[in-house]
Amino acid sequence: MAEPLVIILDPLEHKKWHLFERWLRPVAEKGDQNWDDCLHKFRAGHTVLWNEGVNVLALDKAADGACVVWLGRGFDVRNWWNKAQTEVARFALQNGCFKLRIEGRKGWKRILQPHWTLIEETDREVVLELELMG
Repeated sequence: MAEPLVIILDPLEHKKWHLFERWLRPVAEKGDQNWDDCLHKFRAGHTVLWNEGVNVLALDKAADGACVVWLGRGFDVRNWWNKAQTEVARFALQNGCFKLRIEGRKGWKRILQPHWTLIEETDREVVLELELMG
C-alpha cells in the first residue's frame, strides 16, 4: 500500500500556517513575488501545500493540465526532492494533471536537469516540466 500523501489541502486553515507563512514569505520576496499576491492565490482556494518537516512546496493546477510548483522552501533539497517529486506526481495524477512544472529560481535547473525539460529561462528564473506517466 502506498504511503499517505503529505498534502495540505487548506493551507490557510492549517495549524502550521503561521510557520508556512514565516517560511514562504521571504522566499517569495527574494523571488520578486508580492506576498499579497501570494496570499490571494492561497485565499482563492486552488493552492495546496506539500510539507515534510521544514520543507514546503506550494502547488496549483494550471489550465493546461500541469501541476505547478510556484513557491517552495527547504534545506538540502537534494536530500528530499525525490520524495517530494514522487508524492507531488502521485497527487497530480490523482487530480487529473499529466505533467509537473516548476516556476522558480535558476538553481532548480541544476537539480532537475537532465530529467526535466527546460521550457523558459530568464536572468533570474526558469520554468521546467516533467511529463507524468499515469
